[in-house]
Amino acid sequence: MPTQLKYLRWLLAIPAFGYLLVCADVYLKQDALLFPAPALNQQRAAGFERDHPGSGYTLKTRDGTTLRGWLDVPVGTAPRPLLLYFGGNKEEVSGWMRLRHHAPDWAWASLNYRGYGASDCQPSQTALVADAQAQFDALAADPRIDPKRIVVIGRSLGSGVAVQLAAKRPLQALILVTPYDSMLSVAAEKYPWLPVRWMLRHPFDSLALAPTLHLPTQILLAQADLLIPPAHGARLAAAWGTPVQPFLLPGANHHDILLHPRFWLDVRGFLARQVSSIRKD
Repeated sequence: MPTQLKYLRWLLAIPAFGYLLVCADVYLKQDALLFPAPALNQQRAAGFERDHPGSGYTLKTRDGTTLRGWLDVPVGTAPRPLLLYFGGNKEEVSGWMRLRHHAPDWAWASLNYRGYGASDCQPSQTALVADAQAQFDALAADPRIDPKRIVVIGRSLGSGVAVQLAAKRPLQALILVTPYDSMLSVAAEKYPWLPVRWMLRHPFDSLALAPTLHLPTQILLAQADLLIPPAHGARLAAAWGTPVQPFLLPGANHHDILLHPRFWLDVRGFLARQVSSIRKD
């Protein structure tokens, strides 16, 4: 009997040990999974800078990190409204800047996250949020930018960055594209067999901040989103400090939502309302 009991213990110990190894492996690799840090698309970046001379932009943060990206301001004497963009976790933002013709009267800015594109250092939730605040402060101080008309757009991972920025700085408005309620919620749904609550170092808890936010907000969801199912964005909208009606774009998925025929119609309409509201004030 003791021999059989010992054998049974070994049978139970082997899968338990294997499970712990898997948990340890995921824990150690989570930064690479969440922040894959794509390299700069040099051809695309060079093409944008050729079409928009002088748009290259760098920012030195307090800890000495250099962030690199673009600031493109239309020619004119009056300060311009600004659309500041924070991208997805696999996104090098030169691709986003190539879409700036959709809102040509606005200034556009986007810097690659730490470790992304040509930006220095390693990303983390703490660093990305601090960098977002530094970007806002620098851009709001630029005489070409109207600091009262800064609209932030955050896509996917960037929605969490944008929400935390909105809690710290006086944005005019916020646009969230395929957002999540929290990274923890998304991870727990995708990996129910892992103790993600104890493992995740970058929870990006937008849901906790949502009730405190009262600025004009647009939320755009992709109906066929398998990466961040739209229910996560709907929960975020329901918790918002002011009424927000999310737009569900039929047939869109997480990766092609920017190409949906309604996407830019909705975004341009929202931006036009923000400009109109400033004029009324």
